[in-house]
Amino acid sequence: MALIFNGAHYILGVSQPAMILFWIVPSLLSTLQLFYFGTYAPHKNPETINNIHKTRTQNKNHFIGFITCYFFGYHLEHHSKPYIPWWLLWKEK
Repeated sequence: MALIFNGAHYILGVSQPAMILFWIVPSLLSTLQLFYFGTYAPHKNPETINNIHKTRTQNKNHFIGFITCYFFGYHLEHHSKPYIPWWLLWKEK
């Protein structure tokens, strides 16, 4: 990554602020987005969840779910049947 960053800066002439704004910042924000919607939200409040996986299906709007990391809303189904691809989990609900 350092080679690409420095190569783009010194060889292609891309400014460092542009690289940070259009490459580094989106990478960090997408990591936080993935953590929140993919890990934290489906597992929060574990004391209210009554299953062995300590997760639940989130009942949310599918459009909002899609734009927040490909809808991790079927998290219980994912843990119960991990062999099913994510795009078919809705059939297991």
